[in-house]
Parts: sequence; structure tokens; C-alpha cells
Amino acid sequence: GEEPREGISHETLVAGLRAHGHRGGAVLAGPDLLAERVVALAEPGDMVICLGAGNITRWAATLPTEMQALLDARGAA
Repeated sequence: GEEPREGISHETLVAGLRAHGHRGGAVLAGPDLLAERVVALAEPGDMVICLGAGNITRWAATLPTEMQALLDARGAA
């Protein structure tokens, strides 16, 4: 619900993270890719932090269920 600020976007956030040494920073095309990305990168005991604005809260809220569905599907295959 925030008004956009000129020169600030998800792309500039990721560019800033990468410029400060966070090589794994990446822009996702949409929320449907988040669970897949986290499952591919996270290891047992890792903590996942969702940081952003707009609808990131909704993305974060559905993340555990979506991750579990992916893991269950992989286990059944």
C-alpha cells in the first residue's frame, strides 16, 4: 500500500545487497517462484527472512505450506 519512491525498487534493493557482498540476492518474477527458490537454497536449521514492502507479508504467510507441498511432491516422485 505504500506509494512508490523514485529510484527505489526491488531491483535496486537486490543491486544494493549484491554490491555489499550478498552474492545470492536475486529478483523473483513472482510469488509462485519463492518456495521453489527457498527449497533449493535452504538447508536444515537455516532461517528464512522475508524483507520488503507491498505484499511480501502474503508471500511469507504462504511460504511454509508451499515449501512443504514441494517437498512432499519430491518425496512421492
